[in-house]
Amino acid sequence: MKWISSILFGGLSLLAAAGSGAQSAQGIYSQYQDRIYQIRLIELASGSKASIGSGFQVSPEGLIATNYHVIADAVYEPDKYRIEFIDTRGRSGQLSLLEIDVIHDLALVKHSEPARDGFLQLAGQLVQQGEELYSIGNPRDLGMTVVKGTYNGMLEHSFYDRILFSGSINPGMSGGPTLNEAGKVVGINVATAGNQLSFLVPVKQLQHLLDAHDVTRVSPFKERILEQLLQNQSEQLGDLLQGEWPLLSIGDAKVAAELAKFTPCWGGSSDDDKALYSVYYTRCFSEDKLYLTSSFSTGVINYEFYWLESEELDSWQFYTRYQNSLMGAMPVNNTSKKHVGNFRCHNDFVVNSASVDSAEPTPRHWKSVLCARQYKDYPGIYDLLYIAASVNDSHKGLVSHFVLSGVSKPLGLEFAKKFMEHIQWK
Repeated sequence: MKWISSILFGGLSLLAAAGSGAQSAQGIYSQYQDRIYQIRLIELASGSKASIGSGFQVSPEGLIATNYHVIADAVYEPDKYRIEFIDTRGRSGQLSLLEIDVIHDLALVKHSEPARDGFLQLAGQLVQQGEELYSIGNPRDLGMTVVKGTYNGMLEHSFYDRILFSGSINPGMSGGPTLNEAGKVVGINVATAGNQLSFLVPVKQLQHLLDAHDVTRVSPFKERILEQLLQNQSEQLGDLLQGEWPLLSIGDAKVAAELAKFTPCWGGSSDDDKALYSVYYTRCFSEDKLYLTSSFSTGVINYEFYWLESEELDSWQFYTRYQNSLMGAMPVNNTSKKHVGNFRCHNDFVVNSASVDSAEPTPRHWKSVLCARQYKDYPGIYDLLYIAASVNDSHKGLVSHFVLSGVSKPLGLEFAKKFMEHIQWK
C-alpha cells in the first residue's frame, strides 16, 4: 500500500509518511528551498502585508518569477504598495517590478541585492501524462509547503495555455513553481478549483517572458497592459470571426452554437403549465478571465439565446413577460466606476431576412440595443453589450444577447454583425 504524504515546512511540523514518494518530495524541498520565496505586498501606510503569494529565482542575477495577480495592486497603485520577499531562512528584502504578462498571469521581479543562492532551471519539454510533479508555495502564510500531484495534460476548454494538475494548490501558493522529479520547473502555480483540481501556467510562457524582457524598456506598465490586451483580443476574436459558425435549433430559429472549445454551450428549458408559457435557452461562455487588479477583470465572451412562446397569454401579457427576459442582460466581468466609464447605448430597429429553408424569407424585425463602456486606463478598449429581441409575433419570440469584455470597437462591431447574420428562421 502506497502512503500519500503531505510535507509542511517553514516553522511548522513535518508530516511525512514512509515511502518513495515522501522521500522524493523531501529531496525536492531540501535541495531547492533556498530558491523559493514568499512574495508580499506591503501596504505603505500601515507597514503591514496586504496580500501574499510565492515566487522562485530563475537567474543568477536575482530575477524572480511569480504571478501577475500576486503583485497587480502595486501596478495600479505604486504609491500605496511595495513588493517584498521573505525566504525560508527568514531573510527579507524589497523587490523591484521589471516585467509583466497579464495574459498568462506572470511577472518578473528582482532581488534588491545580488543573488547569493542558486536558481531553478526551466524544463525544456513537457512531462508525460500521469507523471508525478511537486508544487511548492506558501499557503495562507502557514509556511512553505510541498504538494505532490500528477500532470494531467492541458486544459481543452481554455483559450490560454493551462496545465491541469491533480493536487491541492491553495491561496498563497500562487506564483510558486511546480517541479518534475529532476527539479526543473514545468509550470507556475496559478489557480485552483478545489477537490484536487489545480492549474499551472506552462513553463514555456515564462520562457517567452524571459526572452522578451528588455532591461532598457522604460514604458509604463499600463502601456504594456494595453498592448497585451489589444494583441490578445485581436487573436482571440480574430480566430472566431474567421472561423465557420455552426448552428443549433432553438424554437423556430437556428442560432450560433459552440464557436470554439473555450466557449462551451449549455442548454435547458422550462415548460410549466402554471406559468402558461415555455422557455428554451442556450448559454455559451468562456470561463477565462484576465485579472487586471483585485477589482477589475476582463477578457470574457458570453452569448445567450432565449426562445419564449405561449398560446395561453394574450399579447399584452406575453410582451410583459417577454420584456422581463431582456432585463437580465448585463456585463459579467468584475469592475467598478474606478476603472470603466458609463455605458453609452444606441437603440434601433433592424431587419434580418436570413432563412434556413425558404427562398423568399419573411423579414424579421428586431429591437436591438448596443452598449459600450470605455476602460479609463486603456484608450480604445471597451466592454460591449448587445441585446436584440424579435418583434414579429405576439405569442413567440427570440431574445439574443452577447457580452464581450476588453475589445476594440471595430472587432466588437464585426462580431455583432456576424452574430446577427447567423440567426436564421426555419
